[in-house]
Amino acid sequence: MNRVIPIESDETLALIKEELKKKGTMPLLLWTFGVNTSLRISDILDIQVKDVMGDKLYLKEQKTGKRQEIVLNKGITDILDGYIKTMQPYEYLFKGRQGGNKPITRQRASQIIKEAVKAVGLNPDRISCHTMRKSRALRIYKQTGDIALVMKMLNHSSQAVSLRYLGIEQNIIDEVNLGLVL
Repeated sequence: MNRVIPIESDETLALIKEELKKKGTMPLLLWTFGVNTSLRISDILDIQVKDVMGDKLYLKEQKTGKRQEIVLNKGITDILDGYIKTMQPYEYLFKGRQGGNKPITRQRASQIIKEAVKAVGLNPDRISCHTMRKSRALRIYKQTGDIALVMKMLNHSSQAVSLRYLGIEQNIIDEVNLGLVL
């Protein structure tokens, strides 16, 4: 299986966002949430309207059981405010079409992302919902150089885990291998 990669280019992120905008508000909000919160897709799909009826999102991560408090930035709130206007507090934010109050599946979320990625000419085998989380984390690391901040944001257990997660170690090894010619 190929390793999922982050998207480093602002232009590529914008192209994917535009492609998802064509699909509707829900796909656009899914992407926007993913790249602006660094949450796992399982946590994103579990969000209900009542969880975002303010300027913060409070949740308990499914994987780690850790509590998170995330400020919802303008990228999210600009889309969210109009989207939830007619929804009830108990409804899932990313409600599926199968009837009832159930979120879309992880498979459907992945399909939404992969269709947009393919439409902009990227390899959908290397990009998944997890790419959203990795893209934000890598961007923050490159902007700040603070791996401890990234570690805390991702709720990782160590800086080494965060570096490996971002592929930083491999990038450094690759640069050394390319630059050191004997």
